[in-house]
Amino acid sequence: MQKALFILLIFLQGIVLGQLNVSNIKELGITSEQDLQKMGLSSSEITALKQQYFNGELESKKNIPDLSKNAELNPKEETKIVLPVPNIKKEKEDSSKTFYGKNIFVNGSVHIQENSDRIKAPHNYILGSGDVISVVIWGTSEFSGTFKLDEYGNITPSLVGRISLKGKKFSDAQKIIKSAFARVYDLRNSKISTEISYSKVINVSIVGEVTSPGTYSIPSINSAFNFLSLAGGVTDLGSLRNIKIIHADGNVDELDVYKFLNKPEIPDNKYLNNGDFILVPTMGNVVSAEGVKRPQQFELKSDETLSDFLIFAGGVSQKCFDGTAHIERLTNGGVKIIDVEKKDFSTFKLQSGDKISFYEIDESVLNSISIRGSVVSPGKYSYIQNETLKSLVERSGGPITASLLSVGHIYRLNQNGTRDLIRVDLNKMFNSKKPNSSPVLLANDIVNIFDSRKLEENHTIRIAGIVRKPNNYPYSNNMLLKDLILIAGGVKENADLTKVDIERVDFTNGENGYVKVIEVDLNTMDDFELKPYDIVNIRRLPEFSFQQVVSIVGEVKYPGNYSISGKSENLFNIIERAGGVTSEAFLEGGYIEREEDSVGLVVIKIGDLIKSQKSKYNYLIKPKDIIHIPKESNIVSIMGEIGYTAHSKNGDTKISCPYSKNKRAGRYIRNYGGGFGKNAKKYNVYVIRQNGLVEDSKFFGLIRPIVKKGDVIKVEPKKPKKPKTEENRIDWNRTIESLSVKITGLATFWVLAQQINP
Repeated sequence: MQKALFILLIFLQGIVLGQLNVSNIKELGITSEQDLQKMGLSSSEITALKQQYFNGELESKKNIPDLSKNAELNPKEETKIVLPVPNIKKEKEDSSKTFYGKNIFVNGSVHIQENSDRIKAPHNYILGSGDVISVVIWGTSEFSGTFKLDEYGNITPSLVGRISLKGKKFSDAQKIIKSAFARVYDLRNSKISTEISYSKVINVSIVGEVTSPGTYSIPSINSAFNFLSLAGGVTDLGSLRNIKIIHADGNVDELDVYKFLNKPEIPDNKYLNNGDFILVPTMGNVVSAEGVKRPQQFELKSDETLSDFLIFAGGVSQKCFDGTAHIERLTNGGVKIIDVEKKDFSTFKLQSGDKISFYEIDESVLNSISIRGSVVSPGKYSYIQNETLKSLVERSGGPITASLLSVGHIYRLNQNGTRDLIRVDLNKMFNSKKPNSSPVLLANDIVNIFDSRKLEENHTIRIAGIVRKPNNYPYSNNMLLKDLILIAGGVKENADLTKVDIERVDFTNGENGYVKVIEVDLNTMDDFELKPYDIVNIRRLPEFSFQQVVSIVGEVKYPGNYSISGKSENLFNIIERAGGVTSEAFLEGGYIEREEDSVGLVVIKIGDLIKSQKSKYNYLIKPKDIIHIPKESNIVSIMGEIGYTAHSKNGDTKISCPYSKNKRAGRYIRNYGGGFGKNAKKYNVYVIRQNGLVEDSKFFGLIRPIVKKGDVIKVEPKKPKKPKTEENRIDWNRTIESLSVKITGLATFWVLAQQINP
């Protein structure tokens, strides 16, 4: 069995380490599985190595460039190294379910350095074959050269001789180079600079719990962190505390990521050599936490305590109590709660599966006292033992002008959470000189100084009626009636100042509905004082109106617009004011167009009106009336359905003819209108007089009206007959049948009636 395992390990090391042969294995001293255990590998890690070997996960990357043959490097001939980038899908996870430190390899925190980058080697970088060093001297002596370490790790500058640098830290190599060059060059008066211009390319195999295990070829300037990042980081099962770096010479280093995360100033970069491999084992103890600054899962070593854990977790959250940690530990009998006091944090060891909790602190303020309301600076203040209310008010800046000092409140907290109210006469407290006049305050007291402005209702007052700005207005103390009128923009010209009504609320008299009306004459009383909620009504002057205009047109001497003089002015007065009618006025005609109440046309007989003011046509004039006095005319117009076929501009058939005294409308139609038209309704002839009257034909249209001067004769057309349709045609067969049925029914009814009454 041991021989078979030994052969397996030889093949495993040959594939993983790439360039190592059987003699290398022997140099490592690995002859059995126990040798690997002595190197620090656990059984599970050795099993993982064997599984990865049989699954083909340890195949070396091919086509690795060999730079060892070049004595000096020409930058133009540098071979580009392609770095495989694992395809890692990033998902946003709950912080309480993530592992602390594992995202360092996958979120861009670790940068892979290439030789195309400007290399700045750290002081603990280990030199080896393939590294290229540049040396520059300036000052009294000058020198510049680039040297590649040969297979033995030596450089050989001219004049200086061979310098062995293999396995040296870069900081030590700088001192060795300076000492060697000082034997040839004057470095007392010159300065020397030694830098790495090209880092050797090494092959390193990564196995265990990483996303993409395999062999990677990158410049050796990259540390173990860079290699792990290149492999996609550690898996969810992988350890961050016990990463093994197995060197080709058999030495084993351990990489603790937590140590780097919490103390990055301490150099712990593990630099590798060609043929090394990195083993990431599974996690050890895992704990979770709440109430800490990093509420995540953590991997702990077996000897680490609660204090060590708090360093990784960033300490206890500011909102939580740090005096006690509450541990939920899973045992065979169930979950057990362990409370650990702060003094025991450094000795209490955690176990895998522990859940650490720190409880939140009650945010209630313990040593406060509050003052609110009408003081200069209300708010929370620190409690001072035996402080009086007067002292606290003074600390808060004192009361303001609007403070209500007749009473103040103190709300005192009881043990059951309720509060008692304590009343204080603030006037008495401030004016008294006795030391005990002000009550002593206790912690958590709340003091309230009332604002008198907030206790008063915003009183209003209203003015309505004949003022320029009727509205509600804020009430002010000592406001007079004349002040309110002035605020409202003053009264209008038609306001009656002898009768101003004030409707006042009387809160003391409920029997009369609390409202009383006060009548004020402003001409005799201009200092009337108002009260809140008063309603002031400014009335209009009785029967007052501004100028109201009527128009008179036609046959008067002075046609135009006239203002009505009083409410009783009549038509006769208006015609007289217009100079009377002219000699051409048609005394039998005239009319008024009245807009008021939509009356419309009002008939006038001017002749009757002129003869007597008592004429029934002497109407009272209304605003906006238009009075028409027509001109006498000896022309008669005929229109409508007449034989005359000429049309006026508006489309009507119309003809005018001379007036003949006492002739009826039919004569004018026959003599001047060409007779009746074919569609004329001969019995519907009427006459329109100049005063708007309409006179119709009488005695079934046979006696037509007598025509007067200026009349218009109108002949109406017949109504168009509706065309007969199938619906309105009479069905005589159905009519006769229906009639027969009705007659038969009546006859039957009559016979029955005769039999009942013989």
